Amino acid sequence: TTAATAEVVLLETNLDDLVPELVPDAVERCFAAGALDVWSVPGQMKKGRPGIVLSALARPGVEQDVVRAMLEETSALGVRVARLGRYELEREERVVEIAGGRVRIKVGLLDGRVVNVAPEHDDCAELAKTTGRAVKSIWAEALALAYER
Repeated sequence: TTAATAEVVLLETNLDDLVPELVPDAVERCFAAGALDVWSVPGQMKKGRPGIVLSALARPGVEQDVVRAMLEETSALGVRVARLGRYELEREERVVEIAGGRVRIKVGLLDGRVVNVAPEHDDCAELAKTTGRAVKSIWAEALALAYER
């Protein structure tokens, strides 16, 4: 047995006239609209203009919401859509206790076997703020505790 397959949509737009400071806002809004992942890459646009390609991966059920976010938060006049299949690991969330708080652990399973383990970065960063420790120290401790389970 392999990883499960799921339907996703790839939403993309080329931007050659967007103020670069607005890119993070567009990315954040796409995530808030339900995108699974959002990224931007530099590209050469028409007439040799530098620009970016803004891309988002989403489930079909939130496609319209993510498209709306892209159109409202950028200078885009349109958004390309590609329907794709995607292999996905079964996912599980665990929690480890560290002095000062808790850290969620993302676990990826293939055929019931653990193949990926990663601490939730936002939890590590928040705990670092409240404890004064380095994020990497908390991340390493959380990962070690996750493997002890």
